[in-house]
Amino acid sequence: MKLYIRIGNYIFDYIILSLVLFISGILVLPLYMGVVGVIAFFENDQYKRIFQVLKENIKPLLLLSVIELFLGLMALLATQMNDTGVLGIFNVVVLVVIISIMTLLVIYPPMILIKMQVSFKELIRNTLYLALVDIKQTLLMFILTGIMIYMSIYAIWGLLLVVPYLQSISFISNKVLTNEKDKREKGEQK
Repeated sequence: MKLYIRIGNYIFDYIILSLVLFISGILVLPLYMGVVGVIAFFENDQYKRIFQVLKENIKPLLLLSVIELFLGLMALLATQMNDTGVLGIFNVVVLVVIISIMTLLVIYPPMILIKMQVSFKELIRNTLYLALVDIKQTLLMFILTGIMIYMSIYAIWGLLLVVPYLQSISFISNKVLTNEKDKREKGEQK
């Protein structure tokens, strides 16, 4: 395929996926579903796959969306409490824990939902397992998320990097999931 056609396809995909995220962000509740849809698109470059993944996993996605919304509201509440001293330190610790949980729910569950048919309990268990097994990749994704959050807050143009950020996260989490699957298959063969 010619270079200019590939560049044109990437720009078109970028615009459409950004529009999907923008619309789901305005509607608030389906924002997590939009993120999962974008990650599903990067699995096989078909828009049809977005709707298939959402249809197949609607219950866990709704539950994860509500959890993310609740955690986001709790983080907002923690930022609004301006206390000094011990209570201020407690607020910062609570805020870090909430943001870490929110980030963890964006990193691995979309790829697990796309690749496997699991219950919600198994989804959470697999997320924690993958986060602890490959800690280097998990830390890399946390750093990427931190950079993305920082740029979105302090430089509005950072929002233009959301789609490439999700593409990077999907690539890394897919790599972790594939490596773990290969390890298990080799362990079963022995």
